[in-house]
Amino acid sequence: MMWFIQHAIEGWQELQRRGSFYGSTKDKARAAAMKYKEDSSPHLAWMEEEGIVVEHGARMNAGEAYRSFKNHMKDENPYFTTTKKEFRDTLSSLPRCQICYGRFGTERIFRGIRSKTSTGRISLSSSLLTRNKRLSPEMPKLTEKSRSIPSERLGSQAEGDTLRS
Repeated sequence: MMWFIQHAIEGWQELQRRGSFYGSTKDKARAAAMKYKEDSSPHLAWMEEEGIVVEHGARMNAGEAYRSFKNHMKDENPYFTTTKKEFRDTLSSLPRCQICYGRFGTERIFRGIRSKTSTGRISLSSSLLTRNKRLSPEMPKLTEKSRSIPSERLGSQAEGDTLRS
């Protein structure tokens, strides 16, 4: 009988301290649901298998990302369908990823992701080099041999220019 009373008192003290007998089951359930959502996400699986890296300040062409995802899903599940809008919305709302959809010049991009094979350099076409006078005077002179510059040297003045990564 003393054993029963002792455990009843311990349970009551635990209830007073934590608010429940078993701790916070809501937090455990929420964490388990989030883990399940991450494990079953075709978008995260695509990012992992195709080498898509989440990186602050990175950019990826939205059309290329969508085509890559569609081709990946065609191999995984031929019956899977999604629209571009659904793809954008789902990619932007992924847990623990800060991905947003927007424009860079005339190009539609996702900010926050890049291909693992991307070198972090932005190639400039020769027509852009010859006709674009809006680039900063601090920009280095580019020769025919060297048509790429590190993206970090472009600075904020080139944000509106049509540069493809």
